Amino acid sequence: MNFLLSKSHQLGRSTIEILGVLAIVGVLSIAGISGYARVMEKMKIDNTIEEISMVISTIKNFYQSQGNYSALENKSIISWGVLPQKMITGNDTLVNPFNGDVKIRSISYDSGFVIVYNGLPKNACVAAASMDWGNGITHLFVSPSGYELPRSFPKYLDNGEHDATELPLPISHATKDCWCTHSTCGLALFFK
Repeated sequence: MNFLLSKSHQLGRSTIEILGVLAIVGVLSIAGISGYARVMEKMKIDNTIEEISMVISTIKNFYQSQGNYSALENKSIISWGVLPQKMITGNDTLVNPFNGDVKIRSISYDSGFVIVYNGLPKNACVAAASMDWGNGITHLFVSPSGYELPRSFPKYLDNGEHDATELPLPISHATKDCWCTHSTCGLALFFK
């Protein structure tokens, strides 16, 4: 009889030990999943910065000898065959790593062009707004997502507009300006 009591007591300990191990595994899994989500968001932010840089460089190189950016739009840059395939979703539609739309257009102001990235989470907006995009950038405009492409330079004169003398934005300013609606922001980069 003593043997049976000892055996059931041992089973009880094993069950408690198993529950403890399962609890530890659960906590580690939750931590791993949240860490994975942070790594994936960081990777998408890095991809967004790389894409914007590549688009700027491609446009400037292609139009280098022309003096203006007339006829530049999504459809034309897609037809060049230089964009990563993952950006292209149709004949004239582009998406960024966060599945927001990307719009590119020539603007009449100073024979320049604008690149708009919509659907960015706040962290990606802050990273892009605080990036040094080099010479040639004339303005940066941060807005809620859904920013439409202008034909001429918009004169909104609110907290989201910055001219070349203010760029790159300090992270504290970018954080303040990347106010987002429905958890997403839009960013327009103006170049000449």
